Amino acid sequence: MKAIFAFAVAFSALAISQSASACSPAEAQFIAKVSAVHAGPTSCYIIISDISQYNESGVCALNSSDATSNWIKVNNCSYKKGDDVSGYLVQDALGNLSLD
Repeated sequence: MKAIFAFAVAFSALAISQSASACSPAEAQFIAKVSAVHAGPTSCYIIISDISQYNESGVCALNSSDATSNWIKVNNCSYKKGDDVSGYLVQDALGNLSLD
């Protein structure tokens, strides 16, 4: 009986850790600098650096290293390198980042 209980506890812990790492969408609130801009004909992307504030979601956290190492889709293509940028970063299930 103890073995069955121990197995159930271990399996539950494994299931919880897997579901926590697979959450979507991952989110964070941030303030940073724009370090690169890529403007296409229908979309615009930025890369951020020099993060001065970063608050991961308590429900589904977006790691700051993911935020600084990937292109972020933005609606407003008026950003220039060195501009301040802030808002909510959202990472979808495919790993794409966007600024809300």
